[in-house]
Amino acid sequence: MRCPDCGSERLEVDETHKVDDHVRRYRLCKDCGFRFRTEEKVWIRYPKRGS
Repeated sequence: MRCPDCGSERLEVDETHKVDDHVRRYRLCKDCGFRFRTEEKVWIRYPKRGS
């Protein structure tokens, strides 16, 4: 993952919140100080029957 402002890969998670069925993380760029939010959702895929 890269900073959307400067493109740096030096990021740290500043805050994490569980919201309903996903996780919201606030990330901070260590190079430029830009703070942004990402959301992560788990997708569970089950194999087809009979495969």
